[in-house]
Amino acid sequence: MRILIITSSYLPVLGGLQNVTHILARSLIKQGHVVEVVTNRYPRSLAHHEIIEGVPVSRFLFLTPGFRYLSRGRIDLF
Repeated sequence: MRILIITSSYLPVLGGLQNVTHILARSLIKQGHVVEVVTNRYPRSLAHHEIIEGVPVSRFLFLTPGFRYLSRGRIDLF
């Protein structure tokens, strides 16, 4: 099965979300699935595409909504 994991942050940025996502991706690959991670390119100095411990990672600039959308009642954007 082909699996796309979209997350707001991924390794080498450190944190709980990043570690759990990486463990999940590696586990799925070990089970024979084709996995790719798409994440935010933050900080911008990170590579656009790379492979981290066998997990292909693609980074794109994600749009971040401004506070004014929250004040207008657009909590669906957060």
